Formats: sequence, structure tokens, C-alpha cells
Amino acid sequence: MGQKTDPVALLKALGKPVLAVLTKAGHIPREAACKPSELEKQSINHPGIGGTLFVDGLHHILCALRGPSLTRNPMTDGIAPSLITAPQAFPAILVGGLIVGVLDLTYAIVVYSPHRPILVPQTIASGLLGVKSYGGGAKTAALGVLLHFVIAVGAAGVYFLGSRRFEILLRRAVLFGLFYGALVYLFMHLIVLPLSAAPKGHAPLIYQACEFAWHWIGVGLPIALSVRHYSR
Repeated sequence: MGQKTDPVALLKALGKPVLAVLTKAGHIPREAACKPSELEKQSINHPGIGGTLFVDGLHHILCALRGPSLTRNPMTDGIAPSLITAPQAFPAILVGGLIVGVLDLTYAIVVYSPHRPILVPQTIASGLLGVKSYGGGAKTAALGVLLHFVIAVGAAGVYFLGSRRFEILLRRAVLFGLFYGALVYLFMHLIVLPLSAAPKGHAPLIYQACEFAWHWIGVGLPIALSVRHYSR
């Protein structure tokens, strides 16, 4: 058995003022006579106050203050720094999905159909309706926009869930965001589109290459940055 680390001493060694240390038993503060909600108020009303809220043995209890928290490693019974301090699933997924939805829809309209923008959402809706989508006017276009944003928000949700298990997705958000964009492109073009009712066709290679690169920057990266932002 390795020697146990005193969290208070470790925090002080890192230059982090200790505001509270909570224990498993009733979450009772041991180092400060205040509740987590009061700590949060202190951090808001007095932004100059720095510190860390440490929860002994409960890595899923989150820090009320900004900045890295410390969590106990169940394998070594030691203390390990964690980037995930206050994840907010709803805004992380929604904001990332909305940004990607707007960017990607704009890209598709500008590149593929700048003179008849309605064709882009109708093409998306054709994944469900087939070629009859192009005769549906504004109704099928609205359906296409809805489907587009559902897919975008879904992609953001998958990255968020992955980041809960693999913290490196937050620590290296730019790198893995670019990589994730490439995976989204491959998933859509190799699995979703072939299984959909959309008319089959092949765009020129230059368009495919540009769209593939666009997914790195315009899809994966905004999602990863949004998730990281709302996880700090």
C-alpha cells in the first residue's frame, strides 16, 4: 500500500488556498465552516479569493470554484488533478450543436446551392422522404433544417459523453476536436447516407476533400471547444 496523501498539504504545496475539505460522512466541512453553496457565493462576490473545494473520495462531486479540482484516485488512494470541475451537459451540448448547425448549413448553402438555398435543407430531408422532398416546398425544407440540427446536437452529445469517460478529450480539445470532425464526416458518408433514402450520387473529388477538411474545423472543433468551455 502506498503512502496516503494529505489533500490539505498537497493543495497548499500547489499554492492553492484551502477553502474547504469535505468528507464522505455527511459532506461536513473540515477546514472551513461553510457550505459549498456559500463557497460559490464567496467566489462570485470576491473574485480575488482563490481556492479549491476538495471532496474526499467522491470524484463526481464537483468544485464550486473555477480552476482545476483535485479528486481521489480509487486505484492508488492518492490525489489526482482533474480538469472536469463543473460540467454543464445541457449548454455544452446545445451551444456546440447550434454553432455547428449554423456553420455547417451556411457552408453547404454557400458551396453547393448559393442561388437556391432551399435545395440544401430539402436534400437533408430527402434522407427520410427520398426525391419527393424536392417537391415539398417550405415544409420539407423546414424538416431538413430540423433534421440537420438534430444531427448536430446529437454529435455534440456524443462528444460530451465521451469526455466524461476520457478526460483527454477536454485537455486536448483542439486536437481531438479536429479528429472528431473527421470521424463525423466518415460516419455520415459511410454509414448514414448509404442507409438513407437520399438520392445516390457522387460529388466531384475536390468538393469531397473540401467538405472533409471543413468537418475538422466547422464541426468537430466547435463541439470540442463548447464541451471544454462548459466543463471548466
